[in-house]
Amino acid sequence: MSSFLSSTSVLGGLFILGVGPFAALFFFRRLTVGLRWLHTVGIGGAFLLVVTSIFGLLHPRASQISVWQGMFPFISIHYRVDSLTNVFTLLIGVVGLFVSVYAVGYLRDKGLRTSLLWLLAGTSLFLATMVSVILAGNIFTFLLSWESMALVSFLLVMYEHERSEVRTAGYIYLAMTHIGTIFITIGFFILAHSTGSYEFVGMAMKTGVLPAPERNWVFVLALIGFGTKAGLIPFHIWLPRAHPVAPSHVSALMSAVMLKTAVFGFLLLTLVLLPAGPWWWGALTAGAGAVSAFLGILYAASETDLKRMLAYSSIENLGLIFLGIGVTLVFRAQHQVAWESLALAATLYHSFNHGIFKSLLFLGAGAVIAKTHVKRLDSLGGLIGSMPWTALFMLVGVLSISALPPFNGFAGEWMWIQALFGMAVLNTGGLTWFAVLLLAALTLTGAVVAMTFVRMFGFTFLALPRTKFESGGEVNGWMKAGMGALALLCVLLGLTSAQGQTVLGDVAQGVVGDRPQMGLNVNVAVAGNVALDSAAHLNLGRVGLVLLLGIAVGALLVRWLRGKARRVVLEETWNCGGPLEPRMTYSATGFTKPIRVAMKMILRSTRELQAGAGEDADFPTKYVYSNQLHAFAESHLYRPFLTGTLRLAQVIRRLQNGQVQSYLGYLFVAVLVVLLFASEVMSS
Repeated sequence: MSSFLSSTSVLGGLFILGVGPFAALFFFRRLTVGLRWLHTVGIGGAFLLVVTSIFGLLHPRASQISVWQGMFPFISIHYRVDSLTNVFTLLIGVVGLFVSVYAVGYLRDKGLRTSLLWLLAGTSLFLATMVSVILAGNIFTFLLSWESMALVSFLLVMYEHERSEVRTAGYIYLAMTHIGTIFITIGFFILAHSTGSYEFVGMAMKTGVLPAPERNWVFVLALIGFGTKAGLIPFHIWLPRAHPVAPSHVSALMSAVMLKTAVFGFLLLTLVLLPAGPWWWGALTAGAGAVSAFLGILYAASETDLKRMLAYSSIENLGLIFLGIGVTLVFRAQHQVAWESLALAATLYHSFNHGIFKSLLFLGAGAVIAKTHVKRLDSLGGLIGSMPWTALFMLVGVLSISALPPFNGFAGEWMWIQALFGMAVLNTGGLTWFAVLLLAALTLTGAVVAMTFVRMFGFTFLALPRTKFESGGEVNGWMKAGMGALALLCVLLGLTSAQGQTVLGDVAQGVVGDRPQMGLNVNVAVAGNVALDSAAHLNLGRVGLVLLLGIAVGALLVRWLRGKARRVVLEETWNCGGPLEPRMTYSATGFTKPIRVAMKMILRSTRELQAGAGEDADFPTKYVYSNQLHAFAESHLYRPFLTGTLRLAQVIRRLQNGQVQSYLGYLFVAVLVVLLFASEVMSS
């Protein structure tokens, strides 16, 4: 009975988010009432998802619900609810709830206009389609929900379609997401053809009959299809374009939640629908994730656009998540059940945590842009005085994404480190060295992440403003409430990471299958003396909290004692007798120049210094410095393909000359080719 109530309640949240927005059609002449209704729909539907998902995780029961049955077996709406789906619906609900709260204040400053009704209705439908993807129980429901999610998100990205960059980003996003859908669809239909079932439960029971070549094809198709949606390199070109141009609350949903639907889909295919594959499945996935993580954060460190930098950071985090999935698949191939559960639990935990702190960072960036109308790091600065609460919330997000204890970003990466140590001690040939390489990539990526987000916070909120811009002060209470709740979750999830690990460990063991219920307190001896314990991150989190509090108290004490001991006189910074100007301060571009120089073979950046025009060419009045990155994937993959396609189109276009004689000749050649082919078939 509890299982049925939980399932129907989750579908109730889906129903509210999916059907509620259509009531706004009656409010076009009463915009205030319509906006209030849509805000209520978003907040209420997301809250119901949170409550029912938590109940489902605490009382795990699998259930299936058939909503509509068509004339053909393939055409039916079928949903399923289990522990794995509850993890992702909880993430959608939590992020959707606080983003919806934030949106109340964010849209209030944009005045009353009809387009806001469409924007809010689209946001609720976006949440509904993502939930429908997660709960889908068969191929038709999944693909219908997947395409609906792509269409709604495309319309949201195109909200400010008057700008050419928005239209370009939207069309590239639509093209790439459909390319990914083609690969996903082919993979699903290979499974359906081999198993004779369109239902995920039936497919999971019969995938053992798949020949090895077909399994490998399905895996590769899934990696390309879902990797495109997740923004893995080289399929990432849509992500740093689409996320920055969307409204800030939509950017938060796309980066924090929509990318996780690709993670869920890949987990569904590789861990639920397919049997255990060879070790190279995991090696390929982990390798692709490691490369995406490192290159993604390098691009983020070189970017000065605030939201574009966060978009590249999402590529880095999704790369880490796919690295974790790859490690899980390696352990699965080696039949290491406990390590497989640990790696999967770490992946689920980091997926959830990334949704929390990345949505917080996008909302904070939206608050900064809304008040300053500036989004370049080289132009910002000094906002901590006028926006102290936003600065505090952004600081929590920065510490979380930098994986510092006791914040939530630390726990998942700590568990991954243990899993990689476990892979290293398996003594299985090249896997040991592969684990060492992944550890090195994870460590190096983490170092660049810390530098990147120190730069983001410092050049946004500290020092002097580097250009003249109007700061409207702190954001309104609704926006602060949305950001503050997410910041509080970052701290709470870090402090209660052991409890979260227990819950997700049970989910991971359920996904692994009917195997011994082994706990996740796995100990592995390293170098004979050092031991890593998967529950040790709780103690480290507490130690980190104590250290942070101690540093804060110590700093306040030192300041008080120094103030008592002597009188402090504040003077302006010495500048050789001249006034100190903001342009003299260190820039965000200069801050990351060392890493651009060190990684110039990878980033392939070009620099140009132009002298400004003046009366005397020997003594120019100003210099203009520009730095540009040339992405390898765009310059060597997509642009040559696009150029070749356009040239082929021009050739084909010449064939359509409008002359009847030419078309009769084409018809004659086509008939001749068909007859020759038919004769060859009949003779064989």
